[in-house]
Amino acid sequence: MIYAYLDFWRRAFDFAGRSDRPDYWWAIFANMLITILSIIFLLTVGEDAAPLLSLIQIYGFFNIIPNLSLSIRRLRDAGYHWAFIFVSFIPVIGNFILLFFLCQPSEY
Repeated sequence: MIYAYLDFWRRAFDFAGRSDRPDYWWAIFANMLITILSIIFLLTVGEDAAPLLSLIQIYGFFNIIPNLSLSIRRLRDAGYHWAFIFVSFIPVIGNFILLFFLCQPSEY
């Protein structure tokens, strides 16, 4: 998991490569774990949480490009064109369709 998370940040601007399923899901799991633990800590701090909330928002903002590149690499590895990332803009079902694409086995 640590290797996948470090690779997530190392390849943050690599939109041309490929990412297999374990690399993709371990990086997503690590990001979710960090976010959930931060929110739990935020809820326990109480009223003095404004600086921590700002840090969580900054972390989320800086995750946008690496998450996008990771998803595009995963789509490419599954044999789909990178433009399928825009399926997520379809209301209600778009994210489920994208999730289906991201869960497919590697084509290579």
